[in-house]
Amino acid sequence: MRKKTKKKSDNAMIAMLKKVRSSGKGGRAARLFKIAINRANALDSVREKVLALFSELVGARTARLGEPGAGETRKTLATALSADYPPDTAREIAFHLVDWHTDAAFIMAVHLFPERFSPEELCAGAQVLLVHAPNHLAAAAKLTGNPVEDIFEAGIFEDTNQ
Repeated sequence: MRKKTKKKSDNAMIAMLKKVRSSGKGGRAARLFKIAINRANALDSVREKVLALFSELVGARTARLGEPGAGETRKTLATALSADYPPDTAREIAFHLVDWHTDAAFIMAVHLFPERFSPEELCAGAQVLLVHAPNHLAAAAKLTGNPVEDIFEAGIFEDTNQ
């Protein structure tokens, strides 16, 4: 079902791109739209490759990537963390540590098999990781009394809207 929906949305985006191109308007918009489509396709390809690589490495345990496996991991981790934190805090920490596990799987797959990914796939996967994981890690760090610091002096707390 998901593949059919994706295929329909891809076809709709391609039709819209063709319409923008044929109108002779929005050259930059059309280029950006095409980049977005290519990135979405690369991201789908990344997800498929990561699952295939983990299937090679761990077989049936690959099913733990995603739900319900992530839920089981959250419960196990929260139980262990509740020795040091109140149960609600332990559950919240576990959530933040586990929620980005598929992004972690991507970076591990790249680390082990970089040759299996195209530059487009690497960029798409890195972008998703950088959007998703940092805030989860910052939240978990704060909840455990380890607030994020700018130890690399990269200006991470500076206002980027200026």
